[in-house]
Amino acid sequence: MGYLQTKTILSNLLIGIECDFVLTSHIELCRNLKFSGANEFILEQIQQNKFRRYDQVYAIKIYVELDGEKEKLLPYFESLGDFNSDVYLELAQILHEEYPIEIEQALVSSLTSASVSAEKKNEIAHFLTKTGSESGLSFLINFMKNTMGISKDFRVPFLKKIKTEYVLKEFSKIMSYFLEENTADHSLINRQYSIKNFMLDGLYQLAIRSEKDLELVEGFLNTAQLQLEKINPDSKDVLFHTNRIIEKFRENENNDYGIAETKSILDLIVQ
Repeated sequence: MGYLQTKTILSNLLIGIECDFVLTSHIELCRNLKFSGANEFILEQIQQNKFRRYDQVYAIKIYVELDGEKEKLLPYFESLGDFNSDVYLELAQILHEEYPIEIEQALVSSLTSASVSAEKKNEIAHFLTKTGSESGLSFLINFMKNTMGISKDFRVPFLKKIKTEYVLKEFSKIMSYFLEENTADHSLINRQYSIKNFMLDGLYQLAIRSEKDLELVEGFLNTAQLQLEKINPDSKDVLFHTNRIIEKFRENENNDYGIAETKSILDLIVQ
């Protein structure tokens, strides 16, 4: 049965399929049958944009799943002109592990393109930050600075591949919102509170990396406390969080927290 199906599919592919949804169903059958002999045909259809827009990424994933050569997808990625399309970022994610330099250069360039929507730039910056790109983090921090809010779906684990020194430098750009939250002006408190939680969460994650990172974070927070005291001399808010971060770090001599314990500690810190 599998042989007959494969033979029929191959025959149809060679003849040519004009109907896009029939084309998609055929390559799906190739995936189900693990028929890698169709790879070159699938690649050709991808390059010629024969699939419906929402099936193009699906076709690329099938091509890769059938052991298609990712190197052959790189020229297609470089030829894409619509940076706002789902195909652009999805393909970047597929190719990044093998071609990090080429992909990151293209993505960083798209962050300054006037043709790319703000929403898509945020998605691209999220991915870049997750891969360890400082440019991605800088873009997201500037977004927070300009909007006084957290970029959609941005979470601290995205910071794990970026050096502590650089993260702290970027955090300094949004420190004013962290400090202003403790003043009498509460009109922006909901938006600022999300930034404060993000920063506290991030600072703790940075601190548990090593003793050196803890010292960097402590120094950063001590500076923040001095700035806060100029605004509100009676406030000890930052100092309080500094002590908690140090205390939690010291509680585990080996600095080896499990997932559940780390989540519990983070929940305590941002309360």
